[in-house]
Amino acid sequence: MRFDAPASFTVVFTCAQVTITVIVECGQPVVSPLPESFLQGVHAMGLLWLLISIAELILFIYCIIDIIGKAKSTGWKVLWVVVILIFPVIGSIVYILLGKNS
Repeated sequence: MRFDAPASFTVVFTCAQVTITVIVECGQPVVSPLPESFLQGVHAMGLLWLLISIAELILFIYCIIDIIGKAKSTGWKVLWVVVILIFPVIGSIVYILLGKNS
């Protein structure tokens, strides 16, 4: 990936007593140190995380609707909803494995 810097500028990064200064001169091309294949992999990982997040959201909503629709005591429902709200992924999986058939 290549782009032309619009003007001279200085970037300073400071973290834990380490300072890195980068000076970019006007008109000199800047080349990204990351290969295109890596950047495409980053986009693929973003898509993967999006799909996982959607699956988690569907699981979360399914469990909440299933809990509310059960003919159980209010205390039982509140307990499972609180568990799923605090631990969305783990709580939903535990509910499906243990609480759904109880």
